[in-house]
This record gives sequence, C-alpha cells and structure tokens, in this order.
Amino acid sequence: MYRIHNKKQGMTSVYFRLSPYFMLEYQYNSNNWNTASTKFRKIENGHEGFNTIVNDNDSTKITSNVVDNTVVEIENGKYALLDNDSAYFYPNVDSEVAVEDIITPINYDTDYDRIRIHMMSGYNLDDINGFITNIYLRTAKDSVLRLSNFAFDKGRKDLIYFNPKPLRVKQFVFDKYIEYYVPSPEYIISQQISDPSSPNTLAYLFTDGAGVSTARNIYCEYNAIDRTTTENGIIYYHSGENKKISFNTTDEFDLLTADIIENDKGCVEYAAKYDGNPIEDFMFSLNSLAGNSYYIIHDLLIVEQIGESFQETDNINTVQRDDYDSVRKIRPILKYADRATSFSVDYQIRLFNDTDGRSIVKRASISSMNTHLYGEIPIRLNVGGTTKPLKIYNKRYDNVMDVKDNLVNLIKTKITSIYVDNNAIVLNSNNEEIYEIEITPFDNLFKFNLSKKDVDNNTAPVELDSISTYFMSFIKNDNSKLNISEFLSDEFNKNEGQLAFKIVKTQSMDIRNYNNKFFYIISQNPDGLETVLFKGIFKI
Repeated sequence: MYRIHNKKQGMTSVYFRLSPYFMLEYQYNSNNWNTASTKFRKIENGHEGFNTIVNDNDSTKITSNVVDNTVVEIENGKYALLDNDSAYFYPNVDSEVAVEDIITPINYDTDYDRIRIHMMSGYNLDDINGFITNIYLRTAKDSVLRLSNFAFDKGRKDLIYFNPKPLRVKQFVFDKYIEYYVPSPEYIISQQISDPSSPNTLAYLFTDGAGVSTARNIYCEYNAIDRTTTENGIIYYHSGENKKISFNTTDEFDLLTADIIENDKGCVEYAAKYDGNPIEDFMFSLNSLAGNSYYIIHDLLIVEQIGESFQETDNINTVQRDDYDSVRKIRPILKYADRATSFSVDYQIRLFNDTDGRSIVKRASISSMNTHLYGEIPIRLNVGGTTKPLKIYNKRYDNVMDVKDNLVNLIKTKITSIYVDNNAIVLNSNNEEIYEIEITPFDNLFKFNLSKKDVDNNTAPVELDSISTYFMSFIKNDNSKLNISEFLSDEFNKNEGQLAFKIVKTQSMDIRNYNNKFFYIISQNPDGLETVLFKGIFKI
C-alpha cells in the first residue's frame, strides 16, 4: 500500500564528470562475493610493467570485469583488446602480455565497489567509438596496480542498461549506464594492514609480493576511443580525450546527512545535518577555509502512487545561504490526493562550493499513506482524539554525490582555449543568405543563435524544445552521415534558441576532406523523425 525505497544502508557514491556526456559513479562496498566462486586473474603487461586484476570468465554476468572486456596499452595511446573468445587472442602474438590465474590459498568474502558510467540522454556516441576506464592503486614500490582496464565499444549494446530512475545533475539527465565491479581498494588496504606479513592477502597476491600503498587514494583514468583498427584479426583502440581523477577510498563527508520527517501537523520537515546536529558550526568551519564559499541547495521530488504506478508530480528547489540552524517546513500539495494510495518525498541536499563548483550530494526519503492530508483543501478527520494519524517512515539513507568537476568547470578548463564561432541565424528570413563557417584542422566549437521574425518584422529567439535531440550533420564521401551531437552546458540555453556543437580535431581532419561542403542543423524527435532547421556551407 505504500512505496518502499529499497536502498542499502551505509552505501555511498561519489560522482565525477568524465566528459560532457559521461558521469562516473563510484559506489563503495556495493557487493560481496567469495573468492571460491568469483576467482581472480592477473594480466601482466610488460610494455607498461603493470599488472591488471580481473575476474575469471565465469564471473562475466557477476562483475563484468573480465578478460574479454579488458585492454592492454602496447604503445602510447594504442590499446589491444583481449578477446578471450576470439581465435585471435592477443597474448598469443605478444610475449610481453600474459594472463594467468591467481590461486588464493584462503577463500575470502571480498568486498566489491561498483563503477557505473552514466550516459546523457539522447547521446549516441557519434563523435567517439567508445571509451576505456581504468581504476588503479599505487603499490608500495610506487608502481601501479590496475583493478580494471575496461573497454566499452559502442557496438556492445549488451553492456548498456537503461535506468528506470535517471540520474539528474542540474538540468542534465543521464538515462543509460554501463557498469562493472572491482575488488574494494579499502578492503585490499585494510586486509594488508591487519596482516602485513601474510603472503595470502590480496595485496600480496595482486602485486607479486610488493604490497599496495597504505595511502587511501583511488585513481581513475578515462580515455575516449577516437579510432578502431583491426590488424591480423586483433582489435586495437586508439585513444583521444583523456581525464584523470583521484579520490578517497572512503566517504570523507560521511557525517553530513539529509534529514526529513513527516510531522503530526500535516507538514514535511527537512534540513541538512552534520553528525545529527544543525550544520551552522559545520558551515562556519568549512567557509573559514581559503577558497571555500559553500551553501546548500535543497531538492524535493514528490512521487504519488496511483494503483501500481508511480508518478512524479512536483519538484521543489530552494537555496539556503544562511540561517543554517533552522529546520524547513513544507506542505506538499498532491495532484492525486483523492485517489493516490501513498506518496513519497525524495530529498536531496547539495553542498555546493561557489568558488570551484564542487558538489557533495546526500539523499534521504520518506513514504506516507496520509494522502488525505495533502490535497488542495486538507480533510479534517474526527478521530475522537484517541488515534494518531498513521505515519509510515522509511529511515534515511546516505548516498553521497561528489561532482568534483561539474560541467561548468569542465567548460571553463577545457574550452577557454578554443575559439567559439558565434553565428546568428534567422530561420524564416526571406533573403538568400548562405551561412558559412570555417572548420580548422583543430578542435572547433560552434554556437548558433536561432531566431525568427514575427509579423511586425521583429526578431525573437526560437524556443527549442528539450525532448528533441539536435545534431550538426555532414555528408561523407560515401554518402553516409556524420552526426555531431549537441554540446550541452549551462552556457548555452535552448530556451533562448542557442545550440552549440563541438567538433574534435580528428573529426575536423575528416570533414575537411569531404567533397560535399554543406552542413545541416537537424532536430530529431523521440520517434526518430528528423527535421532540418537550416543548412550552410563550410570552408577550410
């Protein structure tokens, strides 16, 4: 009769922007498997001098972090796919690469962390062939121990999952993901610390006895796949855009929580708390440090249960810059109070640093059957003063989102050196103007300001809908199309008719060789119908 949020207690996630279209979610202690059933294998790469740890092929449907999904770097930016199911298994032709089983003398119940790469809604990887992510630790001898070197090829549709509850970051929606698991770095380090001389620990077995560094740091590297080649039956990936990040093996803001309850007066109370207390002192201490200018953003999502379905009916957003001792109150107005059997309030706090854009997000949720109290006109029930209204609570859970490089910062750090070509386009103009752009042999970022004229010949921005996807399209020499997905950021507003497209260097070099010099800006609705907004020509 009421909605139950099946969230694991104590699990924490941190989030990082990998590219404009991918968000990394790293979830601590997501699962636990015994080494008797989920065995380990070691990939030795003599080209780098590093080991990569994966699971055996029987674990494909469990962790997905197996030899078949793994690459080894054999030259700078060139990776060979280790397809164990292929007749062309790379270690058979390269003596520098070897794969062997790891025999664990003792079977351990091993903690695993989950890596989930969220993909932005509408993005189809038209500009890249996929990506490679590797999670690694430093060893005690200052070398590298890779816990994954996972390759996603955009042709691998079997690795893509659709998220029934998409991830939302600001106005951006991520509705698909790719995921795999790695043995928990915190588990590996803690096991080594508890028994440093044992030859049976995972740290000892993974590093050939060297051990891992006890500095509790996790490292992640992302490489976009710009090009794919096949040589003698072996698939090679050539990397392009690169990003490296590091973070703690545990949640550094574990005492920060989102707190929400339904009181007995028909209101919902919500607040951010630190170690169970108001956050006034915590915020003062945080903002007393140089480079910090933190405040709180509160988000509440109202979900109503009608029969077997759940409908999101309201989303409330407020900003708090002071008065951190106070508890906020709200009385949700349910859209279907007369027939909803229950409702829930999903609560999220975002601790946002205005200086560098860093965000730490925590979530909580409550569920209630008291829908009659939250219609437009609340119903008063005569219960004779003997019965209290039924309240069903779901205890809060912690789930931290740490976006250390949000899209605004990404734009500032990666695009400021690129010339932005601004183009004003009047869609219903009667003149014969041909819109012309120049494509250089480097990265190009184009911004189009779309407008139209009214009956009085006044120009106004075109309001572009948010359910369609937009592409910049070119005709290749074989008459197929190259579609460049829209470049999304806070700096470009579709409500004001603004569209932006980034063409990376490798694409620019190809486009400059096309015989057809026309380009098209097209919109595609959810049914796949494409409409040309306008066309122009490019010069080189």
